Amino acid sequence: MKFILLFLTSIAAFVFTFIVPTLEAKFLCLIGSLLLFRLGIYMINQSEKERTAELEQEVEDLLQHLPFTHKTISDNYLQALFIDEASQTLFTAIRKDTGESFDVKEYLFPEVYEAAIEEDGHQLAFIARGGILGGSLLKNVDHIEVFDTQKEDDDLNDEEFSEEEQDDIDDGISKVSLKLVLDNLAHPIFEFIFFESEEPVDPDSDEYKDAFKACNQWYQMISILIKRQDHQKQVLVTRYEEAQKVI
Repeated sequence: MKFILLFLTSIAAFVFTFIVPTLEAKFLCLIGSLLLFRLGIYMINQSEKERTAELEQEVEDLLQHLPFTHKTISDNYLQALFIDEASQTLFTAIRKDTGESFDVKEYLFPEVYEAAIEEDGHQLAFIARGGILGGSLLKNVDHIEVFDTQKEDDDLNDEEFSEEEQDDIDDGISKVSLKLVLDNLAHPIFEFIFFESEEPVDPDSDEYKDAFKACNQWYQMISILIKRQDHQKQVLVTRYEEAQKVI
């Protein structure tokens, strides 16, 4: 309410620049109008910063019991992802609105089956536990690439797309997310949104690049977890086969 009053007063002062008779009075009204307008903008920015700090503290308080070595919290403070390497556990946290408590689920690393980067519904990268590609829940039949974690971010952006997909990209990007398939019968697919906007943004914008970079970093971490489990499984199989040969 106080912001509205400030802006209304600023407008009134500006209008008075056309009403008052003397040049000095016009100048004072104009200066007063500009100062009130800038004060209103400053107060709005401060209010947004305070609200952001409150939300960050709220999330920290609600999730402080979770151990982690890596974490990320969504821009709307409704989702969170935690990785704890010590316990080899992935935590997901989600809620419908700020002020509510989080629904927290935990999964051991072997219970993470698939991961994919999606951009406006187009799958840019995909990885799955060995042997389950055919029955994948995330597999996109229109455009899919089994991602090599050694690729740079720019390589993903340089992938070839259909004309329809390229037109969508040229129009801007509205959403970037990381999708995971987890050992959860009720809700096997967890989507963490790194960027979402009602108005599409330019792929060259810093806003998009920062979101995509963060999404790609988490995709690479999840990819390593999946590959590590495949490697450990292969080691066990190899040891078993060697033991059978000895017998």
